[in-house]
Amino acid sequence: MEKWEEEYALPHVLVSGKAFWACSRTTQCLHTFGRNVGGPLQTCYENMKGFSCSFRLQTGEAIFQDVRRQEQISLMPGKMGREVWDSAKDVSADALVPYIRSGVSMWGVMLDGENIWNVHPVEARFWSTEQRRFALRTPLDSYPISLRYPLEIAKVLDKHFPVAGAPQTSESCPVISVRIAPFSTFYVFYSDGSYYNYYDIPRGTVRNYKRLRLYISEA
Repeated sequence: MEKWEEEYALPHVLVSGKAFWACSRTTQCLHTFGRNVGGPLQTCYENMKGFSCSFRLQTGEAIFQDVRRQEQISLMPGKMGREVWDSAKDVSADALVPYIRSGVSMWGVMLDGENIWNVHPVEARFWSTEQRRFALRTPLDSYPISLRYPLEIAKVLDKHFPVAGAPQTSESCPVISVRIAPFSTFYVFYSDGSYYNYYDIPRGTVRNYKRLRLYISEA
């Protein structure tokens, strides 16, 4: 088989304590050239136990495998740029207006009520000229909900991969498939400390974030 070096953009990041998962969009085309085309696929990586996850949104199938099935793997930090707004600092929402109007790439880093940092690109930006506040929207995408909870996903992995440190060869590394419900990456952040997610929309509910940090990348 031909060997390839692969690189994936991982725009969706979840951080809980020291553990994180970094996920691609769910828009990768699963296919075998010349044979068949499957549904969209997502690729996720974590930093604690050495596993990757392939997620099929249409079926809810999450496929976990030991990263030692690959010859070598490295997680490279992305260039989010510089911080332009932080809810923990005494900075007016007006400070964001130049970046809303400039068209630069923007990222939202939000600490929610579960003490999980949610990192997502900002897809749309709005500024209220009357109320002097911003509203920022992230993309409508998904990831396996269990990735939000390190202890929960560790139970799944420990059940199927009980021997820490083994196996040593890619051929002996098992692959497991489990069903996991998706969780949406869609949020709307406001400068007044409130936000809502995809599931709040039909309920008409609004939440309060613990902290929101905004970054821009001008490259």
